[in-house]
Amino acid sequence: MKRWALILSGIFLLIILGHFGTRIFVAVDSKSSGATVIGDIKAWDHPVKKVFMENRISMIKVDLTNDKTYPAFYGLFPEGLRRETVQFYYALIQRVATANAYWDYKLVDVKRNRSIEVECERTTRIIKRITVDGDDRVFDKLLQAKRDKDLNKVFDYLIRKVPEINDFKEFIADYAQKTGEKVELIYRMDDEPDPGHSDPYRRDYYHIFVGEDHETNTVQWNTFLVHKELNAIFVYDNVNKRYSTLKQWRETRQTQ
Repeated sequence: MKRWALILSGIFLLIILGHFGTRIFVAVDSKSSGATVIGDIKAWDHPVKKVFMENRISMIKVDLTNDKTYPAFYGLFPEGLRRETVQFYYALIQRVATANAYWDYKLVDVKRNRSIEVECERTTRIIKRITVDGDDRVFDKLLQAKRDKDLNKVFDYLIRKVPEINDFKEFIADYAQKTGEKVELIYRMDDEPDPGHSDPYRRDYYHIFVGEDHETNTVQWNTFLVHKELNAIFVYDNVNKRYSTLKQWRETRQTQ
């Protein structure tokens, strides 16, 4: 028994994990690193553990440093960070920040040897900076690339489903030709789906402004809400402050 106790209380604990046919070795230094290491994840109780479980991430260990206020969460992530998965990571980072009461923290993808450091503002409960492997530009670039790609799909879907936009475009072109004024069709994203919002129109929909772009100002025509899965469209009624289906919106247009 003493022999086994000596082995288990040594400096390094070698953990061998099988994951997707890969054997992963994690060295845990519970003394020289100055960190408090939580290796018995099964017995550990914390809201972040639930977030990991709900996102199919196997948590391996947690290192606590800076007087136990800075956790590093080590896990086996189902997908690596890239443009196609950055939205998953963005939502995960938000949820972990909430579960960790907006203390700074770090995520460590053991399989891919990648770390994501998250700096938060506790008083305002916001995320200030996301740093990937020491570079605070990587995540924003991936997120922007994903947004641009998604937004192009949203615009294409909206124009296909709402041919009235092309009619409006022709109306603007005729107006510009007759008056000599420089005016064009404009459409832009005013809001994007927010996974943490309780309002389904804010949680699940892109808000797309469509209107006239003049040299000195823009004039709104309509604001369309496009579902993130590209399977539904609503129109925001600015006069009555309510959302209408496309059918209701078209019926209203016919009576005007």
